[in-house]
Amino acid sequence: MWPKTVSNEHCWTKICVQKYMLLVQSVFLFVGVLFMIGISPKWPTVDVNHILTWTPNKTQGTSPTELVTLSLLPSASYEIVRPRDYRNMNSKRFVYMVQGPSRIGIKGLEETTERDVFWLTFGNKSGDIFSASSTAVSGRNALLHYAVSLASQTLNGGYLYYIFIDDDIVLSLRNDGNVSWKPWDQMKNNTFERFEDFLLDLRPAVGYVRFQDNWRQPTNLSRSTDLHHDFDECFNAFHKDTLSFLLPYDTHFDYDSWYTGGWIARHHMGMLYHSYRMQCNSLYIDNTKHGGRNNRYKAGYDYAKPRDYIKSATTSNILQKSILQADKKGRGLQPIGRMPGEPKVKGNHSYLITDDYLSSNFKEDHPMIQKLLIWRKKPEVEKILQLRTRNNESSFIADSLYTDSPSHFWV
Repeated sequence: MWPKTVSNEHCWTKICVQKYMLLVQSVFLFVGVLFMIGISPKWPTVDVNHILTWTPNKTQGTSPTELVTLSLLPSASYEIVRPRDYRNMNSKRFVYMVQGPSRIGIKGLEETTERDVFWLTFGNKSGDIFSASSTAVSGRNALLHYAVSLASQTLNGGYLYYIFIDDDIVLSLRNDGNVSWKPWDQMKNNTFERFEDFLLDLRPAVGYVRFQDNWRQPTNLSRSTDLHHDFDECFNAFHKDTLSFLLPYDTHFDYDSWYTGGWIARHHMGMLYHSYRMQCNSLYIDNTKHGGRNNRYKAGYDYAKPRDYIKSATTSNILQKSILQADKKGRGLQPIGRMPGEPKVKGNHSYLITDDYLSSNFKEDHPMIQKLLIWRKKPEVEKILQLRTRNNESSFIADSLYTDSPSHFWV
């Protein structure tokens, strides 16, 4: 989807952005001319600019009702296989979003009065939604869109945490060391219930758990939480208010590598929510299969391009210092180990990125921000975030990780 003619180290200069917008305008003009002369363009089955939404049909099960155009908002088209109606209902607090070739059982993960579990499948139609050609990142965006559309129907504002997990995870308890955040007799013995308690008690912007306990994501057994930059994406929970910036994932570089969307999200976390991304040290996760579609994870693997992409979107000198350094080959862009600072409990800190903060610190004509603005203006998103009222009632203060070299960080 994204034109490679402007994807180089000088990509997001003012001239290239203008070229990009001229290309988009030309496409819309061409389509308009086709309609005027009576020719309907043939849309591809999966288009990152469109999301196919489905609603129940009383006589035929499910049928497509509309093709919603979300210009510049990347996601996979999807078919709703198992319709749900959440109108006039109170929302649960947690939604787990899983994707894989087919729906399988995950030990300990069942729907409860506090928890929904949605599946996107790409091999068969055994899940809640089906998307045969989704990527790892665009599939997560499709799941997010589906969950948000249901959350917006509820009476009380939707889920508190949106949790992405891989289909091959194994979550287990860890009671080693001093890793509890409250007395052990108050810690849940069900893995997913313990994680939900962790989210409710500490309210991180982004919550995750121990993964492999190695040099990449080390764990200090003398504490209940840890703080990393490079943590695995197989089990990540996002506070509802971070949907005002962190999500949906940016799929601009999906054609290079499926890692890059998550890489961009982690840099946004370091820029805006550094001390509020938090590892739960009393839970451990492992995964080995990667859903059977790992051929695109490292296809490109050049992090200098997304670095420049992020850097060109901000006007803030302070936020510029949060963008990690690297050479043109992409090295030095994935800091490992524990990061400086201490994990912070949310308290009264706001995670909602306001319109004023966006306009004061970012370029609204930049493609990265344009996609975000389109997302924020969707009626479903405005409703669950209450943007119209909270924009005037809230103020956002960034909590940033700073750097001036590939290995020098401070807060």
